[in-house]
Amino acid sequence: MHGPIAISGSGSEGRISLYLNRCTGFDHQCRVRYSIVIGDGERRIDSGMVDDVSDSDGKSYGWHPRARFNDLIYKGGVRVHLEMVLANTLSEVISTVIVQQQSSSASVATAGLSQCYDRDKQGWSIKTDCHSETVRLHMVYKDIHNVPRNHLRYVSWTAYLLRYHGKGHVEPVPLPGAPFSHYYAQEQSDEGIIMETDVIVKELREPGCPYLSDKGQVRVQVEWEESYLLFQSTYHKYDDVSRLHNQQMRKEINALQAENYSLERQLFSYQKSIAYAHSRGTYSDDLASLEGREEDDEHYLEDRAYSVGDRSLSTDTEYA
Repeated sequence: MHGPIAISGSGSEGRISLYLNRCTGFDHQCRVRYSIVIGDGERRIDSGMVDDVSDSDGKSYGWHPRARFNDLIYKGGVRVHLEMVLANTLSEVISTVIVQQQSSSASVATAGLSQCYDRDKQGWSIKTDCHSETVRLHMVYKDIHNVPRNHLRYVSWTAYLLRYHGKGHVEPVPLPGAPFSHYYAQEQSDEGIIMETDVIVKELREPGCPYLSDKGQVRVQVEWEESYLLFQSTYHKYDDVSRLHNQQMRKEINALQAENYSLERQLFSYQKSIAYAHSRGTYSDDLASLEGREEDDEHYLEDRAYSVGDRSLSTDTEYA
């Protein structure tokens, strides 16, 4: 969700209700998930995860805790903490289902296509298919020709069937297999994707079917989750091999340089011990002090480290 949001509250008999209102983007609905914490200390109420819908006017169903406003006041005020989890564009399509009465049984047919648009203003169509045992939704990307050449468009979404309960309550039932996703390249037309449902076609023939409205319509909601435009439509898994090999070679070179430096230190220590043993046997009067030998060792190791660093720089340049 882009733009600011506002939190408003109302109440009757001292009880409160909180609503999350959008202040921008009123051309579509949004499915929002959030959590609200009201109060502080012992007077703290946590809503948990709230799954709400913000309509085209920016209004939501809200959260209605069974708490009184005066019970939440702490030190003269009420603290409200809001955590937004997601806000996805929501599209809704309506498909008319026609129940045809025949001599022996009733058949189900659908009339026409229902169109909707995602958050990038790309056109889609959804058709209800009742020609199998279960109801299926055929979703087609109508604006597939708008995908730029040498690009891929990745789209993921979740589809819901609206189930009606008593007293006007509507429950969005996600389709099995959701979320759905697909990569689209530029084509003249899209063959579409079939989304299976758990609703049996025979259930639509029965009176009082919870998935049909009073007008005999099936309502489908599409929650648009991800939409990315990717360059290089011919991307292959082997395209990344050179980069991985380069990283592996650098790691191996660094390990070999460290091992080589350790061996050179051991070799220098052996040479120093041999030279010191010879000097004790032949030039005992002119022995150097221990501190002088340590300074020579440090100068030598510094020179060796500098030469190893030079080789590592040149090696990295060669393998870069």
